Formats: sequence, C-alpha cells, structure tokens
Amino acid sequence: MRAVARALASRTRVGASDGPLDCRGVWVGRRRCVRIAEPGAGVVSLARDLRARGAARRAEQLLAAYALAADDYEVYRAPALRDGGSRSLLIVTGGGVATGKSTLAKALSRRMAIPLVIADRVRDALLAPLAEPVAHEIAWTPEFVTRIYGDVFARADAVLASGRSVVLDACFPRVAQRREAAALAARHAASFVFVHCDAAPGEIAARLAKRDARDGGGWHALAEAAPWEPLEADEPGRHLRIESRRAPVAWLRALADPTEEPA
Repeated sequence: MRAVARALASRTRVGASDGPLDCRGVWVGRRRCVRIAEPGAGVVSLARDLRARGAARRAEQLLAAYALAADDYEVYRAPALRDGGSRSLLIVTGGGVATGKSTLAKALSRRMAIPLVIADRVRDALLAPLAEPVAHEIAWTPEFVTRIYGDVFARADAVLASGRSVVLDACFPRVAQRREAAALAARHAASFVFVHCDAAPGEIAARLAKRDARDGGGWHALAEAAPWEPLEADEPGRHLRIESRRAPVAWLRALADPTEEPA
C-alpha cells in the first residue's frame, strides 16, 4: 500500500473530484514498481473500491500512506470518506530527544491503520520552498514552533473531521501544546491520549551518539537543552508513560485497556 500511495503522491495532490480509479487500474510489480493506468485518478475512488471488495483495512492503510507521502490530509475531508464508526482517538506521542517517539508513532499508525502526522515532515514542507536549513524542534524559534504546531493540528483536524483516529509525532514539551491537542480532540468528540515516551539513559546516549556520527555532532547538546514542562494534574485526557524498549503489542494493549498503566 505504501508503494501505491507514493506513486499517487508523486503525480499530484488528489482531491475528491478527481477521476475514478479502481483496483483494476493499478499494477504492482515484483520489485514494488507501481503503474497507474490513469495518472489523474484519485486515491478516494481507489479506497472506496477496496472497501467494496471487503478490504477496508487496506483502504485505510492506503489513505494514511498517501496523506503522509503527499502531505495531503485534506483528502480526508472528501464526503465519500466520512466514517461514522467507533469513537475516534487523538494520540500524541511526546517526550524528550531520542526517547523513541517516532518509532512508537509509526508502529501505532501501521498497526491501527490510522494516519500519522509528523512535525518534522510539516517543518520540511514549510521550509522546502524557502531553501532554509533544517533544524530539530528544540532549536526552533517560539514563533516557528507556534506555526508548525498549528499546521500539525490543522492536518489532524481534517482527519478527525472524517470520524477517524490520528497519531501526532512531536515533542509536545509544553503544557499549552498538550492542552491545545486535548481541546482539538474535544471539538471532534474524540478521546485524547498523551503517550509520554521514555528510555533508559544508556539507550538515549547510544541513540544520540549514532545521530552525532550521522550529522557531525550537536545532538547531545540539543538533548541537554531540551525544555520539558511536567504534566499537570488537571491536564485533560488519558496519560501513559511508555518505555520504548517495550514491544508494539504492549503499547496497543495499554491504549486499549484503561486499567493498564505501562511502566
């Protein structure tokens, strides 16, 4: 599904009004090379055809992969994609540098077949036309932080408006940011879950060393300078603290069972 989604994303942003496309118009080769019969056809119609063929989960995987690849979450506003099923979730994976936030967010997105919004991807989409250097969230100016988080919430809003769940991947170090995410969930009658990611000091140090080797240094200094405002007792939603060493199945169990508080 990711290969098909990338093929659609590389051609154009796809809207609800684009031409029809069904499973008969897509070929996937042995090397995951994808050919689409009608370049202008839309992901919406392909997802609908998958559903009609009894592959609802595949349809959701396709939509989620396309939204991430094309940075096109507005596709979820298509009337044909309204989902009136079970209550949706807004899941935020936050925490310090190198604590496993992104790994957890990706695992949840894949296993739950729900879209993923990554703050770093939003940043790249904003900076690309400006040809500015890319920096970690910790190094962003307050004004840039506000802008990126606003864009992250806008993408999540489009998903939640369709009745679906969504995962957000960013640090969320400020109380105000977590409260804004909870307020967004409340506006859509969705449940809000904040997953505070953590890892053993030795694991974090090893991950930072790999990033230093890859990028020429600087990661340890960024991690030490990272701000973190502790969770307040009256912050809305459900709060979980999860160590990244745990298997993804344990993360899913913790999200599904309100009585489980993972270590």
